[in-house]
Amino acid sequence: MAENLLRKVTIALATTLTLAAASTTAADAAPAPVHAGTPITVGSATCTLGAVLNDTTAVTALHCFNNFHPAVRSKNDGRIIGWFTHGDKEKDVAFIRLNPATAHTVDKISVQKIGAGMPVWKQGYRSGKTTGVVEGFADVSASGRLLYVIPTVEQRPHMVKAAMCALPGDSGGPVYSGDKVVGIVSAGTSGENRDVCSPGLVTYFTPIWRILES
Repeated sequence: MAENLLRKVTIALATTLTLAAASTTAADAAPAPVHAGTPITVGSATCTLGAVLNDTTAVTALHCFNNFHPAVRSKNDGRIIGWFTHGDKEKDVAFIRLNPATAHTVDKISVQKIGAGMPVWKQGYRSGKTTGVVEGFADVSASGRLLYVIPTVEQRPHMVKAAMCALPGDSGGPVYSGDKVVGIVSAGTSGENRDVCSPGLVTYFTPIWRILES
């Protein structure tokens, strides 16, 4: 009798654990809200979302759309999170209309002016979080469309230069001061291995206050 009772308790416990596991799996399947730093794909290009400005609009780098695909997808699960609406080539910024069905978090942004010596950090799909210091406004190539292309000298006062690593796939990603987004990644230099951060690398980014002028 005791053996039969133990068997019933074991079966009941197993059923409870199975239901709990199913419940956890269903919860895990819910898409995470998109926000600054979310990996995205545009056609065959992989980039990073710069910031969700409000409930309808997000931004990333314009050069991510060089293959003319208007749909923006989450790299995590492939769902369409929004569509390209317009951009500013000089500032390398693209505006995205969010899919109303997309869960999102509006990011904290700052329009503070940026100066040399200011500590910053960035979040990107490829290199994750990297830190650095602003060196000033940059001379950067208008044709430097990919992160691993070392820019030639052509003045673009819309860009900020920072001693910080960014790699291919980090394009469009957020640059922070503290917990606020102050810019989005546009371009960067690379070492011998363009897929690895190394000392002396430089990142160029467009400040939020310039973006909001677009």
